[in-house]
Amino acid sequence: MRRSQGAESQLRQRTLDSEGDLSADEVERRTGELRAELELQRRRFREMGHRVRNSLQTLSALSLLKARRTEDESARRALLNMAQRIAALSTAYRMSDPSSDEGLDAGALIAEIATELAAGAEGGQVALALDLSSIAVPLDAAAPLALLVNELIGLALRGGAPEGSPVRLTVSAGRRPEGTCLAIACEGLLASDAELSGDTFGRTLCEMFARQIKAELTFDDAGSGTRAVVLLPSG
Repeated sequence: MRRSQGAESQLRQRTLDSEGDLSADEVERRTGELRAELELQRRRFREMGHRVRNSLQTLSALSLLKARRTEDESARRALLNMAQRIAALSTAYRMSDPSSDEGLDAGALIAEIATELAAGAEGGQVALALDLSSIAVPLDAAAPLALLVNELIGLALRGGAPEGSPVRLTVSAGRRPEGTCLAIACEGLLASDAELSGDTFGRTLCEMFARQIKAELTFDDAGSGTRAVVLLPSG
């Protein structure tokens, strides 16, 4: 709302600055025309976002459909992982509002992605615990942040849990003096040498997405498993 008011105020001021000798009625008329043009641009942005989301949802659905009909386990897993990444992107686009100057609520975005991945996890029940603050991040960080969270949780869930036990996944995010801290921890997750010490595709993607948002990505011991910690710089 503040961005909307600010944009209209700027448009009015530009009209006044460039046409200082216009009458008040003429200024109002021109301001109205500029306001209408601004609203048209907003509608176009919303329509474009809607089309992007629909396209991403279609791609995700096609990947899932193909995965269900693929017998090769390696190919099936690759298709499922791709579908999850596309779904995370779709969620980021859906929750981003270009007309807002508040940025993206990272806590809400992370909560939705984590909940969807936990609900759709294969091979057992996931006990998900969320401790997320409402944290605003720039809109241009939405896509890489969503992909990073998706990849880290995906690595975690692939770690599995003891037979007959739920996978215990904890996701937290909050402010620190040095920036925003996101932590993803789970019993038995991310702890395998194959996932952490090897140059796996998932690990490489995590590091790439972290660099895109200028975040520091580390892994540390969480007792019964390993915790991934993402520190986003302040501002």
